[in-house]
Amino acid sequence: MKRIIFFLIMISFFSGVVYAEKVIMNDGKEYVGNIHHQTDSVIFIVQKEELIKINKADVKEIIDEKEEKKKKKKNKKIKKK
Repeated sequence: MKRIIFFLIMISFFSGVVYAEKVIMNDGKEYVGNIHHQTDSVIFIVQKEELIKINKADVKEIIDEKEEKKKKKKNKKIKKK
């Protein structure tokens, strides 16, 4: 019983700390997931349990969700002042 409770606590802890990246392509298509691996020419992103290979030359922008949240918090603090 203790193992089950420990396991459930660990799952809930790790599931709440997941951040994702948004990859925006030159044609406007967006992929949201976790970047698994990145080389000079290719990006591998995991989206809904699927590994997607993207050519880096076709990528317009990569947005990190964690950094975007920090920017939004800073903007809110500036507006309050």
